[in-house]
This record gives sequence, C-alpha cells and structure tokens, in this order.
Amino acid sequence: MNGTTDETLDLSPEDAELKDRLDLLVDRVLDTTTRPAALSALGDIIRTATSSLTSVPKPLKFLRPHYGRLKKQAQDEPNGSFFYNLLSVLAMTMAEAGTFECLLFRLRGDSSLPVGYWGQEYVRSLVGEIGEALEAGKVERKELNPLISEILTYLVEKRAEVDACDFCLEIGELDRLGQLTLNDRLSEDRVCQYLTSCAVYLPEPENENALRWALNLYLRANRFSNAYRVAKMLGDPSLVPVDRVPPGPMRTQIELMQTPRDWSKHYRAVAQDLEILEAKTPEDIYKSHLVESGRRLSTLIGTVHVDSARENLAAAFVNGFVNAGFGSDKFLTNPSDDERRNWIFRNRAQGMLSATASLGMIFLYDVDGGLAEIDKYLYSPEEFVRAGALLAIGLLSGGRVPDECDAALALLAEHIESENNNERLAAILGLGFAYAGTQRVDLMELLAPILVDVSSPVDVAAVTALAVGLIFVSSANADLASTLIQAIQDRCVDVPRESNTTDAAGPEPRTTELDAPERMELVGPVSDPNNDTVPGAAAEHSASNPEASQETATSTSTNQEAEAPSNATNGGPAASAPSSGGTGNDAQNEAIFRHSLNRLFPLALGLLYLHRRGLAMQPVLDALHAMGVQAPFVSQLLECCAFYGTGDVLALQRFLSWENELMPLAAAANASGERLMQQMLLRLFDRMLQLGSDTQRRVVPLALGLAFVSDPRLEVVDILSKLSHDGDSEIAAGAILAMGFTAAGTNQARVAGLLRELSAFYAEDPSMLFMVRLAQGLTHAGRGLLTFAPFSADATVVDAVAAAGLLTVLVLCLGAGSLRETLLGRHHWFLYALALAARPRFLVTLDADTQQPVPVLVRVGQAVDTVGQAGRPRGITGFQTHTTPVLIGVGERAELASDEWACYAPVLEGLVLVHRRDRVTGSAQKAL
Repeated sequence: MNGTTDETLDLSPEDAELKDRLDLLVDRVLDTTTRPAALSALGDIIRTATSSLTSVPKPLKFLRPHYGRLKKQAQDEPNGSFFYNLLSVLAMTMAEAGTFECLLFRLRGDSSLPVGYWGQEYVRSLVGEIGEALEAGKVERKELNPLISEILTYLVEKRAEVDACDFCLEIGELDRLGQLTLNDRLSEDRVCQYLTSCAVYLPEPENENALRWALNLYLRANRFSNAYRVAKMLGDPSLVPVDRVPPGPMRTQIELMQTPRDWSKHYRAVAQDLEILEAKTPEDIYKSHLVESGRRLSTLIGTVHVDSARENLAAAFVNGFVNAGFGSDKFLTNPSDDERRNWIFRNRAQGMLSATASLGMIFLYDVDGGLAEIDKYLYSPEEFVRAGALLAIGLLSGGRVPDECDAALALLAEHIESENNNERLAAILGLGFAYAGTQRVDLMELLAPILVDVSSPVDVAAVTALAVGLIFVSSANADLASTLIQAIQDRCVDVPRESNTTDAAGPEPRTTELDAPERMELVGPVSDPNNDTVPGAAAEHSASNPEASQETATSTSTNQEAEAPSNATNGGPAASAPSSGGTGNDAQNEAIFRHSLNRLFPLALGLLYLHRRGLAMQPVLDALHAMGVQAPFVSQLLECCAFYGTGDVLALQRFLSWENELMPLAAAANASGERLMQQMLLRLFDRMLQLGSDTQRRVVPLALGLAFVSDPRLEVVDILSKLSHDGDSEIAAGAILAMGFTAAGTNQARVAGLLRELSAFYAEDPSMLFMVRLAQGLTHAGRGLLTFAPFSADATVVDAVAAAGLLTVLVLCLGAGSLRETLLGRHHWFLYALALAARPRFLVTLDADTQQPVPVLVRVGQAVDTVGQAGRPRGITGFQTHTTPVLIGVGERAELASDEWACYAPVLEGLVLVHRRDRVTGSAQKAL
C-alpha cells in the first residue's frame, strides 16, 4: 500500500523540497500542539494540487506512506474535525477498494466545509462511493441526504447537469431534480434531453420515471410544447391538457401537434412550390421505355406477354399511392364517367374494390373533397364498387385528420351489419382506418358484439378485431383485451365456417411457389378474379409446357393432401366441440394461426399494447395462460408489438430463442428507430440468411423493410437487391416488397433503377411483376412528399397509428403462402393499411399571428447526437441552407439558420409557428 520507498525515488530539487516539507508537516500533525496549523498548511497544498486533477498529484503520492499513521492518529479526533476532511481527500487515491473511507471520513469531518473545496474530481469520487455504499448497505440513506443535496447543487452550479442526472439515477432518487434550481434554459435543456435519452436504456419502471421528471421540469418552466412531446413519448398526451396552456401561439402550436389542421392545403401548396402538382400515371412511374429492349427481346424469342387483371390491379395501387393526397389523377377524378368505369372495370371482383378504394388515397387528408367525389360510387349496382367506396371513406383521414361531422361513422355504421359480406368487411375496416388511435368508446360498443359473436364468419370477426385494435392502439385497454382473449380462445377450438361469401378465410391448400396459382389458372379454369388471362394464350402455354403443367398438377395434389388434416382441424367435428378449459394440442392451435386472417386476432391484441413494454403486457400473458390459450404465436406476437421501437436488448435475446417466423419480425420491430440496434440487426440477419431455417429466411426481407421504413440505406438496399433474385420465390417477393418499404416516399433514384431492372427480369412472371409494381408505387408515394417512418419529433416519439399500419401488412404476409393469400390473392386491399403510416415529411413555417406560411431560412442536414456534450454543439452535419417549406427525410434534422426568428415547436418538422424574436417579450420569450 505504501508503494515505492523514499530511497528509490529519483526526485528533482523542487520535488525533493516538496516532499521534505510534506514530511515535516505530517510530523507536526502527529504532535497535538502543532496539529491545527499543520493541517491547515497540508490542506492548502493538497487543495492547490487537486483543483484540476488529470493525474495523481505529487502531494498525494508523497503522502501515501504516511496515510496509515495519519488514520491511526485521527482515531482520537472528535467528529467535525478538519482532520477527517483531509483524510477523506487522501483516501480518494490511497484507500483500499470496498472500504468507502473517502465517504466515511467525509461524513465524520466538518460538514460546513463546502463539498467542492477539494475540486471536482473529489466530488466525483464521493458520487461513486455513495452509490456503491448504498448498494452495499454500508450507510443509511437518511445520513447521506444533506451530502447528496449539497453535491447536486454543486454539480448544477458547475454546469455538470449530466453528472447530476447520472447521480440521481444511480441512487434512484430522480425526485431530487425537482428540488434543484437550474441556471437557465440551456441547463433545463441539458437535463431534460439527457433524461429522455437515458429512458431508452433504462429498465422498467425507471424509464417512465425519467420521462415523467423531464415532463415536470418542462412544465415548471412553462415550456409546454416540449412537455407535450415528452407526454407523447410516455404515450399519454393528456398529461399536458391544452386548456392548461395560456391562450396564444403556444397553445396553437400544441393543437397543431395534437390534431393537424389544413394538412391537405399545405401539402398541395408544397407540391406547387416544388412543381410536382401535376397528376402522374402509373406509366410515368414504370418508365417502360427504359426497359423496352428487354420486352422486345422476349418477343423475338417467342414468349407471349399475357395481359391480366393483375396488371390493372397493380396500376390501381400505383395510381393511388403516387397521387396520394393531391386530390386529382388522370383516371378517376378528371376523366368522364365512361372513362372512370373503364378504369374500375378493368379489374375483377376484389380488384374493383381496391381500384375504387384508391380514391381514399388520392383524397388523403381532404375529407370534404373526398366525400363529394366518393359519394357517387356508393350507389353503384356493383357490390365491389360500393365496398371500395366504403373503404375509401375510411382512408380519407389517414387516421390523423379529425372530422368534426363524423361523416365516416354516419356513412359506415349502417353497413357493418350488411347482408353483403364485402360491404360489411369494407365498412368495418373503414371504421378502423378512419378512427385509428382515437380510443372512442362508442365505436367499441358498436363493434364488440360482432367480435364476441361466435356465429360471425371468421373473416368478419377477424377484420372487426383488427378494427378495434387500430382504434384502441397502444391504449392497454383491459376490457377490450379480455374481449379479444375470449375471441382468441373461441377461435382456437371452434373456428366457424364462413357464410355467404366465396372468400373463404379458413385454411386453404397452398404452395410455396408464388407463381403456382398463375400456372394452375393457365392449365385449368380461372379461379382468381385478379388473373384474367387470355384463353388463347393459356391454351398455348399449356400446350407448349406439358411438363410444367403436369408438375403443377402434382404439386397441387400434394399440397391438398398435406393440408387436409389442417382443414379437418378447422372445420371438422373435432373443431365444433366446446372447450372445457384447455385448448388441447398446441400444434393444432398454431396451425389455426397459420392462416393470414386468423392472425388478425392476436395482432389486434398486440396492437393494444404497442410500445408498452413488458410490465403492461404481463397481465395479458397471465390471462392467456389462465384461460388455456396455449398457442405460442399469440403471446409472441403480443411481445413483438409491446417492444416495438424500444431497442430492448434483453427482449432481443428472448426473441432469438424463438424458432418460428415471428423471430425476425420481432427483432426488427424492437430495433426500429434505434441506430445501434439496427446495426446489430444487420449482422444478425446476415447470419440468419446463411444459417437460419427456410421459415425464418423468408421473413428476413420483410423484417428489413420494417426496420428501415423510408430509410433506404446503401447496405440495406444491397441486401434486398441480392435477395430479390433468390431462387425461393417467397424470399424474392418479400425482398421486392421490402425495397418498396425502405424507399417509401423517397423517390430514391437508385431503388427506382433497381426496380425497373426487376420489372424487366420478371416481365413474364405476373406475380413477381405485381410485387415490383407495388414497390415502385411505394417508392414514389406522394411524389416524394410522404414518409412512412413510424417515428416523429426527431425520431423520439413512436407513432402508434403508423406502426399499426405497417405491422398489419407485414403480419398478413408472414408464413408460407401468405403472400399468395393476401397481396397476391383476394385480400390485397389490406395494403391500404399503409395509409395509416403515411404522413407529409415537409417543414412549413407559419407566422404565429396570421398562421399563414412565411419563408424562413433553415439548415437541413444529418442529425448528430449532442446529448451530454458541453457547450452548444451543432446538432446537424453536412447541412444545406434552404428557405421553407422544405422536405426532411429519415435521419435528417432542421435548425433555424439565424436568430431572427424564434419557433414554438420543440422540433422543426411538420407545421411550426414562428415569430420574429424582436417582437417576443416577457414570459413568451422564456417559453420559446
């Protein structure tokens, strides 16, 4: 402990003089008559040396051999003596680990001596020992209270707010932050930003506690817009009631953050500024002239291009997504009535439903204008057109723009009991879309009877479950959760057959090759209304490919035999027997949820607890176990939703133990919005693609699409581009769709070029070409004005409605053959759930007085994490200066370019109120 002896030290004259002086002072300390003066002199020398500690000061090195003698001599000293204060600072470098002598001597020393007397490094040493001593139970907390308060005050005064937050987190007393007087606005920002950033990495319930204290600090400073952002992070915006905010620009800003107004007007104004207001056709997106040579080559070698309703259906989706929100297109809004009919009736059955529903996308956010255009289709003699119009009504608000007249409820409620199954499904799903996230009890009372009625067709009950899940997303509503659990229990043991519809939702024979349905139609009767192939071409194909036809027939027969037990399980006598507690065979229960629509029941339950983490969902897991629902798919999908966007490493470790298709999706959901977790995810998926099972490999592309929505990073696009040529058609189709997800709304030229190449590569494969067209439509969604990323407020707030829309589409695509049943089958209209994720990615600055757009200089660049850094570091890098309105992509951030303007929003995105700074005075200036 005493270290190197004096004889072995090679000292300079100055060091030797210092050492001799210290030895003399120690000898005088040991003498009671000269002790006070000697202690004072020693203190001055040590204090001077430790005021800025970058290495162990020389006085502390030279006093090391005397530390034991000094401790022994201090045993007779009374409490409150400066001798103990001196020993406390010596113990900082000399005491043995685990003795906590630095802290204990400080508690026995002179309490009137400021804690910062010995410098900041001494304070940090005390902070470390206090946390360890409390954990080890060496001291009582009440004995430390005065010292803790003094340390926190010192840290805040020295602009070490981050250290103060860490100290409170370590001792578990965040409430002490409320007792501190922060220096200024910068100090408030440093504390609150650090707490909100730490919350992501804290366990439950400490994470929520950190956010609540950040909320309290903002409210105490009357910074209501910042407080409202934190309240949204907590998932409870009601924590900042609008009526508590004084009337004025700040209240207006919070109202804009809460319920966007005039989105449609500003959206089209931005489009006009960017000169992209003119409607586009699907051909403008496909750019077929750039790949015409490939088609000409296929014609030369004798391959006949088959025109089918699937191409027309793809065009309807592309037309809807590309012209989303603009209120006009070249097929449904501007042409004559005959041309409109031709555009819709180019499709068959459910294809007409989706084509008509695209009006909801075209008039996105424009409820009044959309209703006037859609109304005429409600009286069509064709049932699918009427159903599409009902779904379009639900799409108008995009789950975001409120309608004071409740037109959607008035028009859709009367159809939820319709005798026509298609209209009924469209009306129920339309209600879910229109009122997503509103948590309206009257809608639950309207839809709950359908959900609990075991005689309801499976597809109706499943869509109803999804609708209530969307309406009450992230609400953790216990009553609704119990209703859904009961519905799941009923469906696990008794899945009724569908009535009055040919769109059977029960298990169907399916193949793993996506192009199998196309081949089956070419050699036999046309069974899919979306594949209206030319009869002559079908016969020619069949005659010229007898081996393929025979192979298809054999494959179909084999799959039908393999699915027979599953069909018997769902519709046979055993399925009609009531349950008396347990659900029987776990494998049987899992087989039920392999069908895409049956997955909507556990998905709806998961949506109730979206981004709620583990403590909130634990009672539901217990209830599932108590009620005998022994299907792991249900509990795993619940966990997948609950940990969405949390970046929880412990949850990820649990997900890795799963052996089904949910594992990649759950890992991606957990990593969404968290940069470090996304890098881990890429490495994980790389290994999974090499060594994983076929079931999990088929989900990896979709999982990548979920983790990187509207964020087309180079490495992600490269992976998906390779997978789009995979020999497994389901992996290739998933990769193509995921490319659309990653580039959604970005207009990225690289992805657009890759998709054009894929359109030539898959020109003769209708199913794969359909997926390519969907991806192209998503890439150019809103002509580059939309984003589908489910995060807002600088990627700190999870948009539960947007996440629900993304998960709805992806969960329906899970499993072998699911793509064929949904997007490539009769349920392609579920793709419109993506409308819930779409939102404008503009920044529009509005004058605080007139609320009219005003041009303001802003810098837009890549966001940089500056939390905890000293001073005023710049929050962006690689920026460019623009005049608003501007577009902001994923990972980008905007800042005001000058001090001329002050803004009322915590983050520059969406609609932001600004005011000239020289016209803001008094309390308003402090709140900005």
